[in-house]
Amino acid sequence: MPIEVMPTYDNVLRVWWAYSWRWGAAGAVVAFAVMFAVQFLAIAAKMDIETVKKAEPVLGFIISVLASQWVIRRLLTKGFGRFRLALVEK
Repeated sequence: MPIEVMPTYDNVLRVWWAYSWRWGAAGAVVAFAVMFAVQFLAIAAKMDIETVKKAEPVLGFIISVLASQWVIRRLLTKGFGRFRLALVEK
C-alpha cells in the first residue's frame, strides 16, 4: 500500500515548477498555432480583421484552460523522484 507523503516546500516547488513550465510551453505553442490559423482563415475568407481580433481573447482563454487540463493529466502520470501525484478516493 502506498505511503502518504506530507507536502514539503521542496515537493510543492517541484510540482509547481513541473506544472508552470509545461503549461506555459504548451499554451504558447498551441495558442500561436491556433491564432495563426484563425487569422489566416479570416484573411482568406475576407472577414473583418477587427471582429477576429475581438474574439481572440476568448479563444486564448479556451486554449489556456485546455492546455492546463492536459498538463495536469500529464503530471498525474509523471514521477517526481521519490513520489508521484495520485487521486485517492476518500
